[in-house]
Amino acid sequence: MGNDGSAKAIGIRYVRLETSNGIMLILKNVKHILDIRMNLISTGKLDDEGFCNTFRDSQWKLTKGSMVVAKGKKCYSLYLMQARVIDSSINVVDDDSTVELWHNRLDHMSEKGLMILAKKNLLSSMKKGFLKRQSGEKLKCIRTNNGGEYYGPFDEYCRQHGIRHQKTPPKTPQLNELAERMNKTLVERALNTVVHVLNLTPCVPLEFDVLDRIWSNNEIFYDHLRVFGYKAFVHILKDERFKLDAKTRLCVFIGYGQNELGYRFYDPVQKKLVRSRDAMFMEDHTIQDIEKTDEAMGDENKIKWVDAMQDEMKSLHENISYEFIKLPNEKRALKNKWVYRVKQEEHASQPCYKAKLVVKGFIQNKGIDFDEIFSPVVKMSFIRVVLGLAASLDLEIEQMDVKTTFLHGDLDKEIYMEQLEGFIIKGKEDYACKLKKSLYGLKQAPRQWYKKFESVMGEQGYKKTTSNHCVFVHKFSDDDFVILLLYVDDILIVGRNVSRIDKLKKQLSKSFSMKDLGPVKKILGIRIERDRASKKLYMSQEQYIEKVLERFNMSKAKVVNSPLASHFKLSRRHSPSIDKEKEDMRRVPYASAVGSLMNPMVCTRPDIAYVIGVVSRFLSNPGRLHWEAVKWIMRYLQGTSKLKLTFESGKPVLVSYTDSNMAGDVDNRRPTLGYLMTFSGGAVFWQSRLQKSVALSTTEAEYIAAAEACKELLWMKRFIHELGFKQQRYVVYCDNQSVIHLSKNSIFHARSKHIDVRYHWMRDALNDNLFELEKIHIDHNGSDMLTKSLPKEKLEVCCSIAEMASPSK
Repeated sequence: MGNDGSAKAIGIRYVRLETSNGIMLILKNVKHILDIRMNLISTGKLDDEGFCNTFRDSQWKLTKGSMVVAKGKKCYSLYLMQARVIDSSINVVDDDSTVELWHNRLDHMSEKGLMILAKKNLLSSMKKGFLKRQSGEKLKCIRTNNGGEYYGPFDEYCRQHGIRHQKTPPKTPQLNELAERMNKTLVERALNTVVHVLNLTPCVPLEFDVLDRIWSNNEIFYDHLRVFGYKAFVHILKDERFKLDAKTRLCVFIGYGQNELGYRFYDPVQKKLVRSRDAMFMEDHTIQDIEKTDEAMGDENKIKWVDAMQDEMKSLHENISYEFIKLPNEKRALKNKWVYRVKQEEHASQPCYKAKLVVKGFIQNKGIDFDEIFSPVVKMSFIRVVLGLAASLDLEIEQMDVKTTFLHGDLDKEIYMEQLEGFIIKGKEDYACKLKKSLYGLKQAPRQWYKKFESVMGEQGYKKTTSNHCVFVHKFSDDDFVILLLYVDDILIVGRNVSRIDKLKKQLSKSFSMKDLGPVKKILGIRIERDRASKKLYMSQEQYIEKVLERFNMSKAKVVNSPLASHFKLSRRHSPSIDKEKEDMRRVPYASAVGSLMNPMVCTRPDIAYVIGVVSRFLSNPGRLHWEAVKWIMRYLQGTSKLKLTFESGKPVLVSYTDSNMAGDVDNRRPTLGYLMTFSGGAVFWQSRLQKSVALSTTEAEYIAAAEACKELLWMKRFIHELGFKQQRYVVYCDNQSVIHLSKNSIFHARSKHIDVRYHWMRDALNDNLFELEKIHIDHNGSDMLTKSLPKEKLEVCCSIAEMASPSK
């Protein structure tokens, strides 16, 4: 030190600083010294790292080349840097290799015991590894019992750091029930772990032999040992997650399996115990998302990040994504960035480091860098129709996935990009990359990918349908055809002839980088199950629903038997009007919950379409009663999460049902219309929404609903025709006789003359025999559940019409 004194460094770390210029500065080998109250930076070390320090006019400037990295001002005789610490999450207690990690794994075994095991070469990879990770959150209050350990130094620490220390009265553990119950759970696991480790410890009475070896007479291994209480990334099985979900969960290691292989963990988010053998333990490093290239190059895993960037560069070169050229004077080059992520791949013991090059497309100008950006995807209703067709005719259903999807698209605009950060070619610093492929981040990338895929399918003799441009059909004969559905990078292939499907797979694999997933199991988060013996196909989202219920702490709520009880008369009157009530409701995850429930409503659950539509009307200003209604829906889903949309064998027939609820909306008295279409027995299309205008009679409300349903029927009819299938008659069922009469003639002119002419097209369509409108009893109208809340018995009838059934049925 400056006064010839000394101070002890308790750790060495790297520190990230964000300077006043917005630049991330990473300082390596920073010593953590408790006796020093100010952060000090050595100008000599900065000079060694290639930085230039300039002191002038009471100002300090740190530069690297022409870039100003940081600034500071003179304060007395010191210069203060204008920066803030981003994090300093890694504390390495010792800079040299130590046995600290094995000391922790073996439950703080004595040094003598460690040396005995080490001399026998039983402890592999002794290395440094005592870590400390901080959350960054400030503790405000702590509640304890009256134990003596919480007095003295502990009390003093709380006072110094402004932490409120609450002490429970004697013999009142219920006031600290969470900690007390957790003690019961975790202490049991800790004791089991201690016993397990003791059985692997040299024992003095046994002349330093190991109990487990003597008992089992087998060789003893220590490689499976881990540090109790440390964090670990536990792998989530493929059938327990969806495509876009995280593949690991962050847990705490609490012990070893007794009668089963693997480890035991505690999940602090879901508050449950987890058993797994696939986990990555955080014993000697922490994993964080890297935001900038400078951070990646300063990270302890620099080599892995460089390898990931090299892999991305290899993909870019294989696809001939760009060429180097001098930037024309009238052109500008788009910026780019590297996106870094750490992922835990399935069946992998170590995390995968990935780097993706992304163009900053948000600075593109329309008309210069792009024209159109729309890219179609296959409608969910058409996916259900094709799956229903496959179930009815017992067709094969195969699935494929496209790798590096957007890199396959060809650009039709002249676009330039700056050279890649970290890969600038020496001697060509003034060159730019002229893009040939639609890189990730470009606004037109999805469209260019679709156009490329469309052209390849055309070369193979496939034609896109006019009903949906992401459905491609190739008819070889009346009984021999192949249908392909495209949803961005997910592909379904349906056909009777397996060899033709395999041929298409090979052709696609020649044009694109593909992954063959075999027979379909899950598509867009929907589980697909087939019973080939009975020619049935099931669609369900049980796992997704259970995940949503756990997320909102409703997985153990009391089950109800209807989506919304009749006593809920939701209105804007129930929305908060004063600021305090609004502030309270902002803390309620109303919009998030409703949005999460929309996915099953759109994909597999028509029974909740009406209630989701009702609660969605109050997203901008929800009230307590609205939130109670959302929780009611979750309680219903908890009891019906196993419901499956079913498609059966037999002749595929399209049938439509329509209904309307007169003045169903409490606030504006507009009717709620609903229509349901079934194909191959199961529901393929449904809609529940408010009509655009107030109806003056039930006839008018039902007439408008019927007109809307008939429009959708014609669209679906055209699609089925394009697939090569026809049926003799298409029927729309309505439970209002007056609507049927009004659709055939205008005898009710005095009471219907005000109905918008756009709805009267239905008369011409009926005259042209495009479909038929028939009467059905209200008890057999499947669309009734789309317009109002129903009692349990009537709801079950509607669900059976839509072929929604639980596994037991």
